Parts: sequence; C-alpha cells; structure tokens
Amino acid sequence: MSDRQQRRHRKAERREAAQLLRSHADLAEHLREQIGFIKRSAAAFDQGHEEEAKRIAVVLRVLLHDTQQSVSLLGQLRQLRIMSFLDTADPIDPRNMLTTLGLCMVQMTTGGDGPSARYVPYLGDAPRQPRWRPFDEWWMQPVSRAHTGSGNLDVSRRRYVLSLADKEGGAHVDPDMDEFYRAITRDNAMSWQYSTDHNPPKPLDNDPILAMVRQIGYEVLESIRPVTTRLSS
Repeated sequence: MSDRQQRRHRKAERREAAQLLRSHADLAEHLREQIGFIKRSAAAFDQGHEEEAKRIAVVLRVLLHDTQQSVSLLGQLRQLRIMSFLDTADPIDPRNMLTTLGLCMVQMTTGGDGPSARYVPYLGDAPRQPRWRPFDEWWMQPVSRAHTGSGNLDVSRRRYVLSLADKEGGAHVDPDMDEFYRAITRDNAMSWQYSTDHNPPKPLDNDPILAMVRQIGYEVLESIRPVTTRLSS
C-alpha cells in the first residue's frame, strides 16, 4: 500500500470512528453522573458554599445547551423536546416598575454580627403555583427584570446559566466581564438594598445570580425525574 493510500485509509478510519454513536446505555450512565454532580453541588450550596452554583451551571450546560458543534446530553437522549420543565419563577408583570427577581427571594437575618440580607433560592417554596413548560419556552423566556441606566434588562435562564458556565469561572474565566453580569453583580441592577443601624443603605451581601442558578438546578432535578424513570425501564 502506497503512502497516499495509507493516508486515505487512516482518514477513512477516523471518519468511521467519529460516526460511531454512543450507546443508549452509555448516554444514560452519563446522565446519571451529571444528575449526581448537580445533587452534590446543590447540597454544598445549601450548606453555605454558594460558589458551587458555578459547577451547577456547567452541568446544566452539558444537559441542555445545543450549539453548532455539540448536542446536549438530553438532546442526544431524544428527551429534551418531549420533556416538560418545572417553572417556579415569579412572572414578570409589565405594569410593575420595580425589578423582578423571578427565581429567588430576599432573606433577612440577625445575629451576633448584626443584620444581614441575602438572595436565596425558592427551592420548593415558590410564591406562585409552579407550572410546566416546554423546553424552549422555559429556557429562553425572561424570568428576571433588572434596571440599568439604559433601561430594563430582562434575563432568561439560558443567560444566567451560560454566563456562569462560560464566562465567570464555571468552565472558563473570561478576561472581560460580561456587561449583564457586571450590571447585576457590581452595579446592583436588581436594586435591592438594606441598612443597619444608622448606616447608609448598601446592596445585599451575596450574588443573586448564584441563587438564580441554584434554583434552575432545583427545577431541572424535579423535571428530570420522569426521564430517569423512562430510561431505567
């Protein structure tokens, strides 16, 4: 066999290997692992390690996000478009001039160091009756409304997840901070403040986006239960 023929043969072998699809059992095992990752990071978040929301965001990207180069895990399992997703968000009221957190609430506490105010996820205590949505609606529609100097900033679950996963340390730290992320985490675009004693008001003590992504992780875990039942039957 000539060198040219050998090169062609190797290229053909590589193309054939690239076309081999993962087995259903292999994909189902990956899904089990990814669910375990969310559960462990969620437990750590609830114990006070709120930075674990970044790990949750990476897993959510693996499960849900399709690109031109890759297909989400739930997409490969042919589940993404037939699933219903739990929507716990407080709907955005267009008549409301205030901001809408959507996926979290504000919690005030008192202690030896004085009062504290933080953003915390709803988990199972959402103020509205949860609803079920098809994926594209659940993933793409805005769930929060912040205010910036240039007007309203409406944010979807997709934007929260990809911002943490792709730019803010989940899987990559972008050299330039996303404008949306800066507005919410640095410029207090959610507008919530609190004061202690006679001190001037200040923003809440934690990052609201971490709480939002923790809540999205909760929604996905609840939504995926029927899928795991189907795949294991």
